[in-house]
Amino acid sequence: MAVLEAYKGEVIGYASRAAAYNNTASIPFYILQAAFLVTAPAFYAASLYMTLSRTMRALNATHLSPIRVSRLTKIFVVGDMMSLNIQCGASSLASHPKTAQVGSDLVVVGLIIQLLLLFVFFVTTTVFQMRFGRESRGVSPVPWKKTLGMVYGVCGLIFARSVFRVVEYVQGADGFCLRHEWTLYVFDAVPMLVVAALFWVWWPGFVTGAVERDGEGVELNGRDKDGGI
Repeated sequence: MAVLEAYKGEVIGYASRAAAYNNTASIPFYILQAAFLVTAPAFYAASLYMTLSRTMRALNATHLSPIRVSRLTKIFVVGDMMSLNIQCGASSLASHPKTAQVGSDLVVVGLIIQLLLLFVFFVTTTVFQMRFGRESRGVSPVPWKKTLGMVYGVCGLIFARSVFRVVEYVQGADGFCLRHEWTLYVFDAVPMLVVAALFWVWWPGFVTGAVERDGEGVELNGRDKDGGI
């Protein structure tokens, strides 16, 4: 799962940041910590998107999704990878004085894409929960309420962290956030640590068997058997 890549990214990012403490002139350390700390949450988000679609399949409730399930993961993961690639490339540009401003602006663009995806994902999850709750009356052998609770919690934490990162890059090198390192740990490291704990403790094992079957839907008046648009 992409969540393992997120774990690795956070470890490499903070290890590089620690190594850069006494090597402030080191460009490689700066690039490593900037790239991995900015992009690691995108992998958490990708795992979140896959968790929702597989939960729908485990509940046999794909027809209740506002977005066709055969497209759900593709739409969000492709968007997430776009955001990831923009942020990763921009982090390298931001490390050079001549391209620092362009790099910072591109990082903000990548983060805004991530925020928009998370917002649409939150709405999609909420609509599905309301529909499924009405149809099933909340009764199911699958622990879907706990799973969706984890999904909302992780989504909210990643969203808040990305807002912080947008503010940080918009303020620039002389901004409050970059001049006070504690802000990074409070608004980035702590939320991502909680996200890692949520995935570790409340990972829904039942979704493992709900294998994606993207592209198997049959068109029916603009809809497929999975429902959605």
